[in-house]
Amino acid sequence: MIDFLFRLSSSLNKLLLMAGALVLCLMMALATSNMIFGFLGQPIKGAYEATGFLGALAVCLALAPTQQVRGYITVTIFDRFIPRKVRQLLDLVAQIILACFFFLIIRQLVLLGFSLRLFGELSESLRVPFYPLIFVLAFGFGALVLTLLAQLLSSRKY
Repeated sequence: MIDFLFRLSSSLNKLLLMAGALVLCLMMALATSNMIFGFLGQPIKGAYEATGFLGALAVCLALAPTQQVRGYITVTIFDRFIPRKVRQLLDLVAQIILACFFFLIIRQLVLLGFSLRLFGELSESLRVPFYPLIFVLAFGFGALVLTLLAQLLSSRKY
């Protein structure tokens, strides 16, 4: 069961990393095109809004793969003063707290997505619905929680 969860998390994170890279490339292409067309006097309508949406997607899709490889910044100034077993316990407690916190974020995002869908909320300049973006963000956080759980349950060291 633990191996299945770990493999599922790893496979999902590879897909999310590829999707995040694609979104980042789209965001760069849009921003570059908007600068070029803006210089020519024809900026792309809604480019600023679309760049914001794509930026949010790129960050959210990269959360779980970053957690999987522990690619975040850590402050280790006190590590030499704390025994190894205590550090491992603190890491375990922190991961449990993070998983619970991100689960609450997922819950709120799903509720927000359904609310935005119900009321037909649209973005200001592009007039596209917000709720699909919110659901993709919830999915990205869900992959992060899955990765945290896989790391908690796995005996492997990363």
